[in-house]
Amino acid sequence: MTAQKHVRPLPLLEFVILMALITSLGALSIDAILPALPEIGRSLNVQDSNDTQLLISMIMLGMSVGQLLYGPLCDSWGRKPSLYSGMVIFTIGSLISMYSNTLEVMLFGRIIQGFGLASTRVVGMALVRDVYSGREMARIMSIIMMIFILIPMIAPTIGQLIIERSSWVMVFAAFVILAWLCTLWFGIRQQETLTPEDKKPFVIKVIFATFKSILTHKAAMSYTMAAGFVFGAFLSYLSASQAIFEQVFNIVDDFPKYFAAMAGSFGLAAYMNSRLVMRLGMMKIINLAIKGFVGLAIILLVITLIYDGVPPFWLFFGLALPLFFSLSLMFGNLNSIAMQPMGHMAGMAAAVIGFISTLMSVACSVFIGQLFNGTLTPFFIGYVVLGLAGWFMIRVGDSATTDIQD
Repeated sequence: MTAQKHVRPLPLLEFVILMALITSLGALSIDAILPALPEIGRSLNVQDSNDTQLLISMIMLGMSVGQLLYGPLCDSWGRKPSLYSGMVIFTIGSLISMYSNTLEVMLFGRIIQGFGLASTRVVGMALVRDVYSGREMARIMSIIMMIFILIPMIAPTIGQLIIERSSWVMVFAAFVILAWLCTLWFGIRQQETLTPEDKKPFVIKVIFATFKSILTHKAAMSYTMAAGFVFGAFLSYLSASQAIFEQVFNIVDDFPKYFAAMAGSFGLAAYMNSRLVMRLGMMKIINLAIKGFVGLAIILLVITLIYDGVPPFWLFFGLALPLFFSLSLMFGNLNSIAMQPMGHMAGMAAAVIGFISTLMSVACSVFIGQLFNGTLTPFFIGYVVLGLAGWFMIRVGDSATTDIQD
């Protein structure tokens, strides 16, 4: 274990579980409402069902903007105060969503939710970077991702059970309860990892100077943009997953089961990555995974076109599993390799990397989602384009890598 000398780390298992739970609050807030989207649409009198997909995209938009604030706050206030303030904002956004009577109000609440949840991603990434480095950091990030995947696997089922026994409003109430339970655990057990001498004053000039220094790092920004493209492909599926299963394949009650199986491919990939990254290194895994993703996306696009946009379900599902497996192999590695040169400004680096990649992914997701026409054709065209764009940026990052420990 490569812990920084000034930090007394938690036991590895507790640290990993705590970080996974904190960073998965965003995933829970997204995935648990997927089964509720039709009911929310009816409750709020939404005319176009594609518009309910924005409830997924807008929370991600809030996260991307919020990270710009929580990056410098994380390096100025410290890791723990930053998380506490984020949970307060998240609670306000949840209450707005719970009591909204129009889609526009709920979308605003979701943006506020995301803004608060940005603290969990920034703090989580900064804490891991504070305590670990190099391949060990990538291994820890991958293990956290593996546990993180368990939440999306069960979240739709939890959401569906809550809806069957009450209403979609109680799903938002459950978010708040779990968030504060995790915050209580974090507050009691996790040591502050930002030492007084490493704190940066919250001064606008300093923030912009730090922001500029990160943006001008060619390798880090290339990998960040690659992450934005490949995560955009995933987010477009996530936003429309309920509509895909219901409208394309007429699967309603069993949606949480198939969603969990799909999420399981992410968990398996994270587990395999945690075992392989110490031997192969991040760059090799990233390059193998992007080739696999692009190849499978092209195959799925061809099959989809042959079947006029609606391939047989098991053919789609059987190929989508390895497609998302390849995608998952890249997530933790792209974030870790982009963070590598930024150890002296971990909080701000996490914010900028998260902001750019998430903003890109939201834009890609909204564009593809609004093209949904009851077939899979728009999605797989988008996957091929995004995969090729991500591959190009990875090649740019590889050519510019000089100070990254693989």
